[in-house]
Amino acid sequence: MVTGSAGGGADARSAPLSPAEAASVQLLELMRAFVSRIWIFLGVIAIVVAASVYHTTQATRIYRATAQVLIERQAQQVRGIDDPVQIDTQDIDYYNTQFTILRSTGLAERVVVALNLQDRPEFGESAADIVAAGILLEYTKNNRVVEVSFEHPDPNLAAQIIAKLVETYETASIERRKKTINTLGEEMGKEVVDVKKDMEESERALTRFYEEHALLLMEEHNNGYQKVVEEMSVQLARDEAELVRLEVLAAQVEACGNDVAKLAGLRAVTESAAVYYMRMEEQRAHEEVEAARQKYQKSHPSLAAAEARANESSAKIEREIRFLAGGILLQREAKRETVKKGRLTYESLRTNQTAKDGLIMRADSLRRVRDSKRTLHETLLQRIKETKISSNIETTNVHVLAPARPTKDPVRPNLLKNLMMGLLIGIFMGGAATMLLEKLDNRVRTPEDVEIPFGIPVLAVVPERRPESSAGPVALTCWQDDRSQVAESFRQLRAGVLLAMRDDKDGGGLRTILVTSPGPGEGKTCSAVNLAITLAQTGAKTLFIDMDFHRSDAHKLFGLDRDKGLSTILTSDIQLAQAVQPTTVPFLDFMATGMVPPQPASLLGSGRMKWVLEEAARFYSRIVIDSPPMMAVTDATMVAPQMDAVILVVRQGKTLKTAVRRVMQTLARIGVKPLGMVFNGVTARLGDFYFKYHHPSYTMEEEPVHRAQ
Repeated sequence: MVTGSAGGGADARSAPLSPAEAASVQLLELMRAFVSRIWIFLGVIAIVVAASVYHTTQATRIYRATAQVLIERQAQQVRGIDDPVQIDTQDIDYYNTQFTILRSTGLAERVVVALNLQDRPEFGESAADIVAAGILLEYTKNNRVVEVSFEHPDPNLAAQIIAKLVETYETASIERRKKTINTLGEEMGKEVVDVKKDMEESERALTRFYEEHALLLMEEHNNGYQKVVEEMSVQLARDEAELVRLEVLAAQVEACGNDVAKLAGLRAVTESAAVYYMRMEEQRAHEEVEAARQKYQKSHPSLAAAEARANESSAKIEREIRFLAGGILLQREAKRETVKKGRLTYESLRTNQTAKDGLIMRADSLRRVRDSKRTLHETLLQRIKETKISSNIETTNVHVLAPARPTKDPVRPNLLKNLMMGLLIGIFMGGAATMLLEKLDNRVRTPEDVEIPFGIPVLAVVPERRPESSAGPVALTCWQDDRSQVAESFRQLRAGVLLAMRDDKDGGGLRTILVTSPGPGEGKTCSAVNLAITLAQTGAKTLFIDMDFHRSDAHKLFGLDRDKGLSTILTSDIQLAQAVQPTTVPFLDFMATGMVPPQPASLLGSGRMKWVLEEAARFYSRIVIDSPPMMAVTDATMVAPQMDAVILVVRQGKTLKTAVRRVMQTLARIGVKPLGMVFNGVTARLGDFYFKYHHPSYTMEEEPVHRAQ
């Protein structure tokens, strides 16, 4: 017998879930939560949607009036007159400023006074703030058209407010412009007085300078003298340029020497018209010689005359070339002398001019100061004149493109929009309510509620049976209805126990099995009886001991009495065989509780109880013990350390998670780890879901069976 560490063979099956399995479990949990509380989820959605519909039908109809306003980049100008108020409307800050003005309380107050809105109950004393807060502006980038809107239950009043607002905005724009122009005119008037004084002072300074240095005659003479110097400078520049050209040509002529052929290739020669015509004449003479040679004999006079004319043409060309070359050299020498004299004359004129330049430059400086003051004075006078004209012209950059008109249909409330919002909010609130109830629900709903937090493997999932599904008791399902799903679930429990026996590291096998539960009514007796039946069906001699002295019902299931039983052995010296009764199930014997002793826990913790278990192990291969709930009494706690295995039975929708936690803490204190868990009383829908999930090729049988006790 193994003691002190019940359920050690199940460690391999209590390994942590993989991430994929954990995600699958979480999805199943979420689906179960919504399915189990679907009416709460749908109810919340229905309530929120109904509230949205009610609010929509009861809400006040709101209408919107809209006007289109064009805010140009600059006010229109009168032809020939510049606008004295120049605004950089390219900057986006300008439009942001205009929007702020349109929404300002000051503009709204003028609208309130004009329409007597303060006398209306919906506005009252805060009419200006209400109007300013209700102004809606729609503006598109790179578009100067602004849509100004206002919403109110009275569409006509909304249109009146927008119309008056736009009118007031336009008037205020004109007033601001006039005020700016008038202020500018006053400032320019003050400035023109100071400028006039400076102009007169500069005029007097220039007059005194002219009188002191007698610059009137000098200036007139200097004007003619300056003209001569300038003309001399221009002529000298031309002569120097011509000298450079002649120097180049002369250098080429000198490089050719007396070689006529080289001189003939110079540009000055090739571009000469006289040389050109002479060459034409030479060509004709040579043509005549060729013609005479073909026509006459060599000694013929006509041939000799033609040859003489050809030679004369060549000699004339040579003389002309030499004449041109000599002319270039002569021109260079003449131009050198001309440039030399011109430079001397120019330097002399410049020397005489330098003495007069200082006085004249000083006079020019004083004259420029006087002229600038005079120009500034005239400009200011012109601007003052234009400002006066502009102040009398009402121009603005604000224009109404479309007057205010109210919408035919209300903009609020929007039934379709409110329904969609209500549906979305309802889905969110319904989901939140469902998840909140799920979190607040302390009852065990799925095997994972116990398996994941406490690490207890699920040995079997037992579906709930309806009373009309079978005539026999549920506890004997494995014997009387062995083809039902309930019987199959207990056979699965048997497989888990047998697997644990095979994996037992001590090698002695698991003989004594304690079946308990956190509280009453969770089906532990039914589970213990069916486990004993399934073990007996394997041919192993099995003993079922009813240890629940506080609520003994197992003997009724087998149709036996409880006069003698466990309490009889514990309080007397009778043998084990005298307290055991055979059942109708082959290989299964039964030991009842016997008469209820005054202190069962004391008896169960005695050495006599240990002897009973050892004696039973001599005659039986499997011993299944049905104990009282652990949360009710301490009987199971006294016996659990002596067991080879402990199986915990929980019931869907009845067992509390806190109860399971306290049971696990109690077992941990006494050094006992449960072999596994039986998840009992699963509803048909959840049981069918789990069965199909784990066994997709099978389906649950439709035949109803009794509810497990």
